[in-house]
Amino acid sequence: MASYIPYLLEGALFTIQYAVISIILSTIFGFVFGILGALGPKYIKRIIYTVVVIVRAIPVLIHLFLIYYFLPTIGISIGIAEAVIIGLSTYFTTYNIESVRGAILALPRGQMEAGLALGLSKITAIRQIILPQSLKLAIPPLVNNWVTLVKGTSYASIVGLFEMTKAAQQTAVRTFAPLEVFGITLIFYFILCYAITRIGSYYEKKYSFS
Repeated sequence: MASYIPYLLEGALFTIQYAVISIILSTIFGFVFGILGALGPKYIKRIIYTVVVIVRAIPVLIHLFLIYYFLPTIGISIGIAEAVIIGLSTYFTTYNIESVRGAILALPRGQMEAGLALGLSKITAIRQIILPQSLKLAIPPLVNNWVTLVKGTSYASIVGLFEMTKAAQQTAVRTFAPLEVFGITLIFYFILCYAITRIGSYYEKKYSFS
């Protein structure tokens, strides 16, 4: 059994890779569209809200299947890894949008007007006034989204991508010891999710006192 630990670790490294890329992309787009969803023109807000509602109503696995099978039909040929990263990034972008938008809307009204009254441009007011305050409120739900995304990478095994869950499935078949194999996999997932939670807690405390 111990001889398969390196194989499971290899799967864990791929899971970390897919998760980190997806977290970065979904967070960047989450902030961009979250700000637009809170402070943009009305028609932009409506478009963003509609997209968020539609995407969040679709199970993440179905979303991955749609990305994987739809893109080739419009002439975009991608691999399984790219499809999973795009699928996870776009899916969890919608959750990050709501986290950022909700944090901005939770701020006292008049913050933007006060910045503009001081002679700041709208972009400068967002960067120097809105974002620093909203970030404190956005960190907890964002961390929760990141943890959920890490666990969501396990769906990649269903579309045939090698990662931690796929490595565990293959190892369980070879060793006839599914309980031990998936027990180890559970520990790996716990470590990854706990690490993200601790990092999030650190920055939450850091910004709460800033």
